Amino acid sequence: MRRIVATASKTLSGYILIYAARLLLIAHREFKQMMGQLSSLQQQVESLYSNLSALRNHVDTNLSTLDGTYAQPPYMRQLSVSSGATSGMLSQHKPKPPKFHGPTSSAFNLGVAKSTLQTMGITGAEDALDDVATNDGTPVASPPTATPAIQQPPMHASKDVIWSVGKEEAIRLIHVWDDEMGCMYPMLDVDKLLRHTNLLYTFMDAARRTGLMEAGLPGADAIYDDQTQTLKLVLAIACTLEGSGKSELGKKLFESVRDYLEEQMFACCDVKAIRMLTLAAAYHFHRDEETVAWRIAGFAARMCIELGLHRRETYSSTFTNDEERMAATKLFWSIRVLDQRWSFGTGMPFALQDNDIDPFLQKPVRNLLLRS
Repeated sequence: MRRIVATASKTLSGYILIYAARLLLIAHREFKQMMGQLSSLQQQVESLYSNLSALRNHVDTNLSTLDGTYAQPPYMRQLSVSSGATSGMLSQHKPKPPKFHGPTSSAFNLGVAKSTLQTMGITGAEDALDDVATNDGTPVASPPTATPAIQQPPMHASKDVIWSVGKEEAIRLIHVWDDEMGCMYPMLDVDKLLRHTNLLYTFMDAARRTGLMEAGLPGADAIYDDQTQTLKLVLAIACTLEGSGKSELGKKLFESVRDYLEEQMFACCDVKAIRMLTLAAAYHFHRDEETVAWRIAGFAARMCIELGLHRRETYSSTFTNDEERMAATKLFWSIRVLDQRWSFGTGMPFALQDNDIDPFLQKPVRNLLLRS
């Protein structure tokens, strides 16, 4: 009996030892697989780190070679801000040529009064009326509001100026533009602009969080889609309105879209280009550059004729829905009024003559000009 028990005990111990050996073998294999995976992950991390270091070195090399500029992602580009000596045609300041004062301008009438007084023997200061600049009355500007400090890291000077404007400030300036100018000249849809602004700043916040845009590094990181360029122009006009014609932020915003504006002047004629040029003319008007405003508005008016906005049949053949037709109608008649306004102020002829406009062209009635 004892021998049987001893034999059974030895057999059970053998089974236990075999089972334990198998468990150890399985654990060893799993451990080796886990170590292999860890090694592979470590190699991938080291590869990523080396690639990142090489990329940073490449960027640093390009920065030193290109004097502070670097390649941008496909949806961004570098917008150079031209100096006063090399500035584009829209903001170029040259020595003022002799001005033509038409018979409808205030300068012409004041000149007649001056010559009449001199003929009568009543003379005044010789140069008092030599350089009279006339400007139509503009809406009373909103009370100056201090721009809230942007709680962001120091922004590199080469960055696109839109990164330095906060979301709340941008929305406030859009409403300033709408109250002061948009309600009289409804050349764009403010609701659409506000929706784009919210989407734009959602992207910009994400770009800051993820490191896609690093404020301290050089490079414009410019956002240059059509709606953002329109937003920059609206913000520039609003800043200039609040600054009574002088705003450094407004000037920087306009400078950032000037190259784009020049491209629109020579690109295919469409409603978008006409709207942008009209906004540019409004910016110059509020900077007390009425002659420049008249000149650019005349260019926009001629583009309206090129596109056929002065003819009734264009609206049914070119535009696909009532919303587009209404927007084009508002834009055309806004340009018509601004062309007349600035022509009277400068004494220059109209770009849009009454004979050129279709007498059956739809007029902007009150419910088209006023938003609910």
